[in-house]
Amino acid sequence: MSDSALQRAIDALSFNDVYIARTEAWLADGFEPQYSDTAQLDTSWKHVVTQSQVATLVSDEGEERLLFRVMIDLGMRLNEVKDQKPEKPDADDESSSSDNADLDEIYACVEASFVAEYEMKGELDEEAMRTFSLNNASYHVWPYWREYLMSQCTRMNLPKVAVPARQFAQNRSGNS
Repeated sequence: MSDSALQRAIDALSFNDVYIARTEAWLADGFEPQYSDTAQLDTSWKHVVTQSQVATLVSDEGEERLLFRVMIDLGMRLNEVKDQKPEKPDADDESSSSDNADLDEIYACVEASFVAEYEMKGELDEEAMRTFSLNNASYHVWPYWREYLMSQCTRMNLPKVAVPARQFAQNRSGNS
């Protein structure tokens, strides 16, 4: 990660908006969290910056505005605790499907695709936009995700999930 590239982006971008572009929340058939021992479930997380784009908006008067948008996929799943699962069949066994096995162990899922939108005060190079997308945009989205997840868990009778105050994207560059 280049600190100068990140600083160029920070200097050229002004936070504008965060919104949900897509969401999905479900419980597995037959899973009733209010009557189940949810302490026996494991939590897995998803946090990936999927893309970024520059959009040009033209007003009725012909004035142009540049927007920089970063799309971030976030998710939480409740799964069986790994060490209590029976052993899976050998990979050579044609009757086993890893896709179906993974889906069968998921009891609940809350996922959302967020868009973080910034007004651009000028042109930015690819390195600055990439560095900002992977290392800074999540700071703006994270509070909205935490609130959304807690709200969905309550509505779905899922246990309260301890969401850290901050988390970095799984495809983030650098080691922090």
